[in-house]
Amino acid sequence: MDQLNRSRAILFAGILLGGYIVLLIGLVYVGQQHLRQSLYDQAHLALEKQAAAVGYFITEQQGEVGELAGSSILDSFFANRALGMSMQYGLRASLLAVRDELERLRQRKQLQGASVYSRISLVDKDGTVLITVGNATDQPEKQRVTCPLDTAVKGVSLHLGTEKQDCKSHIYATVEYRNQVSGFIVAEINLARALSSLLQQPGNGELGNQPLPGMESEAKAGRPQ
Repeated sequence: MDQLNRSRAILFAGILLGGYIVLLIGLVYVGQQHLRQSLYDQAHLALEKQAAAVGYFITEQQGEVGELAGSSILDSFFANRALGMSMQYGLRASLLAVRDELERLRQRKQLQGASVYSRISLVDKDGTVLITVGNATDQPEKQRVTCPLDTAVKGVSLHLGTEKQDCKSHIYATVEYRNQVSGFIVAEINLARALSSLLQQPGNGELGNQPLPGMESEAKAGRPQ
């Protein structure tokens, strides 16, 4: 009888131990699932915040360039040119006023101590650069833009450059005079560098050090050798 009771006690203890082990495994599994879900929620929230920051940044820059394209200074320049003014007689002064306006925008839009725009140009409707501020050659009027410009499409748009194109990412806005497209404002941006700087700011998540999809070539171009 004692032997039987002892066997039953051992069996009961084994069942209790097995149940306890199963319970521990179940608790660990549930804890891992909760942790995984929590990490997923945190990552999802960080991505949403980053997407909102990027969207706001791009929209803000498009608004700034669009506002510049509709300014009275640009309207005055094209009005003077339509009246037949030459560079020797008045039009040069009007163009220099445009240059000052472009430079004011370039200096005003800063991110971590650097201008958002590497350069800003006023471009004629045939693609000839009329004036440039920022990174430019000594004779910008001899340049022509290589990015696609369409006089049939009015407004502001973002163009993403690629390795296969001789053109960095830029925002361009049509400049209208008497409801006709007379030229363009072309604002060149190193978008990969700008967005990486933006995303590294506090509150925008921890993914700012990673190259953004489709912009690896710009990140390499902007990195010191």
